[in-house]
Amino acid sequence: KSQLERLLPWLHSSTAGTLSQLTEVQMVQRFRLFCWLLVAAIASDSSDDHSLCQPFVDNWINVSSCIVQHCSVFLKSLKEKLGTGKDRRVQILPMMFTTCLLWTVYLEQQCIAEQAGNDFWGQLMCSILALLNFKSRLFESVITGPFLDMIEGFAKAESSSLHRIWPVWLPLLRCSSSQFIKPVHDFIVQKLRSPAPASRISVPRHRILLQWLQSVQLKLVEHEQSWEKNLFTQLRSRTTSRAVRVAV
Repeated sequence: KSQLERLLPWLHSSTAGTLSQLTEVQMVQRFRLFCWLLVAAIASDSSDDHSLCQPFVDNWINVSSCIVQHCSVFLKSLKEKLGTGKDRRVQILPMMFTTCLLWTVYLEQQCIAEQAGNDFWGQLMCSILALLNFKSRLFESVITGPFLDMIEGFAKAESSSLHRIWPVWLPLLRCSSSQFIKPVHDFIVQKLRSPAPASRISVPRHRILLQWLQSVQLKLVEHEQSWEKNLFTQLRSRTTSRAVRVAV
């Protein structure tokens, strides 16, 4: 087996049917695995030894498709739970968008076909638009923060992908209410127009990426701790409720 098949044994066997059976915990575990492997791959490529961790180079088409499938199935499950009071999955959105951010930057870093990032986002946007059409205002309220954080991540990484992907995001912004369009639209336009600070122009690309990865790792840890804390709180609440019912 290849290195990637050992790390992601479900990569080639994931279908919408099998993914829909994943529990919330299993979905989080997969997004976390994607994120940390991509962090390691980008860091490795930015280091002196480029061969430390590069499991995606020969399998990027399958990986890209697999990430889209996981995001699409997750968004569909979120659509079913959103507004029911059982929407803990909302807390997984930051991790999902971080996965998409890291994957897009990875494609850019590896100089893989420029169209690859657009194709990836084009497929993913279909699932996001479907959810917006279903519960527009409610979904906008939970997606705005993670979406803006992801765009900020592109800007901090000084990613050239932001200019290419911007047109792919337009349908999302056009179909949304003004409450969602204004902050996202203004933020992206500002980032596209803002020139790099003079102090950053002479900084090597690999050093910029390594500094950016440090902030990404901190955010990943925060997302994981927040989700785990919420999960523990809900499990403890259920246990307490059951104990009370038994006592009664």
